[in-house]
Order: sequence, then structure tokens, then C-alpha cells
Amino acid sequence: MSGGGLVLAGAVTVVATLALAAGGGPAASKATGTPTATPAAAVSPGGIAGDPSRPVPVGGGRDIRLDCRGTGSPTVVLVSGTGGAGDEWTHVVDPATPAAGLKPSTAAVLPTVASFTRVCAYDRPGTTRTDGKPTSSTPVPQPTTARAGVRDLRAVLSAAGEHGPFVLVGASWGR
Repeated sequence: MSGGGLVLAGAVTVVATLALAAGGGPAASKATGTPTATPAAAVSPGGIAGDPSRPVPVGGGRDIRLDCRGTGSPTVVLVSGTGGAGDEWTHVVDPATPAAGLKPSTAAVLPTVASFTRVCAYDRPGTTRTDGKPTSSTPVPQPTTARAGVRDLRAVLSAAGEHGPFVLVGASWGR
């Protein structure tokens, strides 16, 4: 398993442990008042087939693409690694055809976590999606700062109506 795979496997373990310790889990994850799950086969308002993410206006004429799924509490927020967008949490390498690259999978971190609690991933401005294309989040001057990243994360979660408690899970830069 590659180092990235270990990070993702570790993230799932940490998230599962924290969710269960907080009273989450399959039986308790249907808390009332929590946003409903988004079907994996949805088409986003941005028109990306199979991508349930959506642009969220965060003020100042900027949008940040956000993908939230599942129900329950706490809400797990996935922060991608350096340069990576939120879709790195929805894609895996097929062990049968590793040369084919990453592909969306229900076995990836975000859909797995969505099976027992609410989970969100977002495209930080200036990051690249798994297909090599820039995200549709409104660009900002680069390099950016951790402080600006915190402001953006707070803004997108607030604007989308997501409520804590939150458990942050990060990879690479996101840790």
C-alpha cells in the first residue's frame, strides 16, 4: 500500500473511532435535523456528472465547491493534501488496473464515512482535481496561508448551513 493509501486508511480508522465514541454509528447516525444524504449519482449544479458537489457562495464574489453527504453527528470535514481537491476523498486506484489511474468509488473515504455520519470535503482555491483540471472554486492569489484556509473553511461550512460538532481529518497539508 502506498503512503497515500495509508493516510486514507488511517483517516477512515480515526473517523470511525471518533464517530463511534461520540455516539455515532449506523444506529445513531439518523439524528433529526441533520441535512439529508446526497445521492452519489447526482449531477451537481455545476453540471459534473456523478459529482454531487456544488458551488457555495462565500462572499466577495467567490464560490467554493463543497461535497457533503450522509446524516448524523459529528460532521466529519475532510481537508485534502497539498494541491489536492475534495475529490481525492471520493476516488481510489483499482488494484486490478493500477495504471488506469484514479476512479470514483463507493469504497473511497468520503462515501464510506457517509455511510455512518455526515461528511464534507471541499475544493480549496488553487487546487487540482484528480483529472488534473483546476477546481471550479474561485481562484485566489497563490501561495495562500493557513489562516486564509481556515477563513475559507469556516465560510463555506457556514454558507452551506453545516453545523458542528465537526471532526477535522486532514491529509498532507490538511493535517
